[in-house]
Amino acid sequence: MRAVVTGGAGFIGSHLCERLLIFNTFGPRMRHGDGRAVPTFVRQALRGEPITVAGTGAQTRSLCYVADVVDGLMRMLRSHHCGPVNIGNPHELSMLRLAQWITELTGSSSPIAFIPRPQDDLTHRPQARQASASLVV
Repeated sequence: MRAVVTGGAGFIGSHLCERLLIFNTFGPRMRHGDGRAVPTFVRQALRGEPITVAGTGAQTRSLCYVADVVDGLMRMLRSHHCGPVNIGNPHELSMLRLAQWITELTGSSSPIAFIPRPQDDLTHRPQARQASASLVV
């Protein structure tokens, strides 16, 4: 299970539960210009442009494939657990490694260009233990 779910108050079915907030999701049909790392790196690699990595590239993200996000949401809907719960990938990937991996997968010769890291660039790993225990099939 590799989706991240957390948030404020809302309803799931007839139960007052925590609202679900999903982030760091990737998959088909992503918009190329939305500023997220995966579509940006893929677009740059396919165009032969430099792949722009912020800072040193050491910052990490826990990426979630969209099918895993949907699976996590469905498990949450079928459970009696109201959260908040993180359903996520506990494994982090550095932005530099992601850029290198996308370059390899696309067969691109794009160089990696380091740009200043935004001040609001946060890093955190989802704690998925509760989801693993609560949302089993």
